[in-house]
This record gives sequence, C-alpha cells and structure tokens, in this order.
Amino acid sequence: MGVLRELTVQPGFGRRLRRGREDAGYTAAQLGALVGLHPTWIYELEGGRRGEPTLGTALRLARALQVSLDWLASGAEHDPDAHVAVTAGFRARRTAS
Repeated sequence: MGVLRELTVQPGFGRRLRRGREDAGYTAAQLGALVGLHPTWIYELEGGRRGEPTLGTALRLARALQVSLDWLASGAEHDPDAHVAVTAGFRARRTAS
C-alpha cells in the first residue's frame, strides 16, 4: 500500500475550516497555537488568500478541530451533531447533547 503524500482540496476548504473552527469554539489564535500556525495564516486560509495547505497542515487542522480530513478537504462525511471524541492529544471542545 502506498503512502498518501498529496492532498486534493475541493473548493470551499476555507469555509469548512472557518466552520470547524467556530463550531469547536476556537479563535484563529487558539487554533493557530494548537497546530503551530500564525493566526493571520489561519484567516488567510479561511478567506482563500492562501494556496492549498500541505497534507501535514490539513491533517493537523482536522485533528485539532475534531473533524475528518475528508470533510475538511472535500466536504464529505461530516456530521456537525456527532459526538466529538478526544483524539491525537487534542482536548474536545464540544459534544452533542
């Protein structure tokens, strides 16, 4: 089996990133601190003023936001009401009631 080295990002990545960040209750500064990015970089990515993120960056963002990489990259397979589990060393920010 090959190693995934590239990420294909579908239109709307920035909107999904912002939605995931807001749903998780993070500011751009908080998310940036979790994933090692400057808040301005987060805002530029959300606003479509940055190119596609690397696979590693997208994976760190997805883990921090507790969303799937598939959803963040393409919009597939995301249930906003699903329970947010604690994974990859990040603390969950919300749970479904």
